[in-house]
Amino acid sequence: PKKNILNTTKLNKMAAIRTTAKATQRGSAGLGLPEALSSKTVGIIKNTAPVVAPRAVDITRNFYGRLFTKHPELFAFFNKSNQNAGRQPRALAQSIVAYATHIDNLGALVGPHSAVDIIAHKHCGLNVLPEQYPIVHSNLMDAIGEVLEGAVTPEIGTAWSESVLFLAKVLIDREEELYSEAENKSGGWRGFKPFKVVSIDDVASDKKQFTFSDASDASYAFDAGQFLSLKVDPNGDGLVAPRHYTITSTPNANQLQCTVKLVEGGVVSTYLHNEVKVGDELNLCPPFGCFTPRENDAPVVLLSSGIGITPMVNFYRHFGDRVGLIVHLDRDKASHAHKSFFNAASCPKQFIYTSEGRPAASTIAARMKDTLGDKWNSANVYMCGPVSFMADMTKEFGEAVKGRIYSEKFGPELDNEGV
Repeated sequence: PKKNILNTTKLNKMAAIRTTAKATQRGSAGLGLPEALSSKTVGIIKNTAPVVAPRAVDITRNFYGRLFTKHPELFAFFNKSNQNAGRQPRALAQSIVAYATHIDNLGALVGPHSAVDIIAHKHCGLNVLPEQYPIVHSNLMDAIGEVLEGAVTPEIGTAWSESVLFLAKVLIDREEELYSEAENKSGGWRGFKPFKVVSIDDVASDKKQFTFSDASDASYAFDAGQFLSLKVDPNGDGLVAPRHYTITSTPNANQLQCTVKLVEGGVVSTYLHNEVKVGDELNLCPPFGCFTPRENDAPVVLLSSGIGITPMVNFYRHFGDRVGLIVHLDRDKASHAHKSFFNAASCPKQFIYTSEGRPAASTIAARMKDTLGDKWNSANVYMCGPVSFMADMTKEFGEAVKGRIYSEKFGPELDNEGV
């Protein structure tokens, strides 16, 4: 007979769904979550990770099916197109496997700019709260039990439950740190807050820049490369997930701006481009994101493709004379967002339009190296664009440069952008 790891009352109680999280909960204090992982748990997770890995996507598909059946309100945290394309289950599966594989060396997954930090920043941009973690835990454990069936003994189930709850604690506490930091910055706030649209400007043939302000007229502090999260309700059901857009306004200005590409079939981008007007109010989450400047004296290269150009706006403002080269790929001149801004940059620039012929990644890399000369040997590369583009460029740069590449993949729609 099938053995589900949460079939017993004992395991349900142990699993800290004894949690007392309320809507006002801040941080993990009082939730009964494990402060550390026992050596026994670490050993069991290491030993069972090879069994879980091949079935990880099956587990996460099962998990999301359960989650949305029992809690359809949680669709408000997930981009449905990512679900339909299978991206979200694959991403969660990869996270589970990485966590299990590094369970005895979590330093590889936590800390500034780490995998956990990236997840925490994205969660904060969605306004994920502590009381939602028990729901995730319960449904994930049920999914593990159903998919792996008799392979999961009560002992194994207890270890996996403890490890999931410990990760929940790590995330809850890191997210509270980020919420508090955002709230206490100049112009800061917590959660979603209404802002008025004060201008909408075309910055390319399919890209608009939206400018927001609120009644406080505050100056808004944030780091170059961080994003705003916009929550709109085009379907009238409150279940459309927020979208993250890089901030393109100047740090400490008294307005906030972001640039939105019109994506074919994109529910939110279509709504923003076609329906939102000056004077409308939209709900914004504070700036988050850890694709931000690394502070050293190295020369800087800004490399982007398509809508991946948006973080480069404030990276250029931040690094100034340290920027030795700007390289951008786009379909054509009309699609090139913020072109006039970068035309005014004082450093060498290489604008490549694929409608005129797409050079190989090796050719682009060779041109960059020739332009920078000796500076290439110490340059930091900030890169944003489609996954395939960034993978090709990283390969051409070689191992010597790999540790100096800082990158961010723009939303899943960029994977097939076709630039």
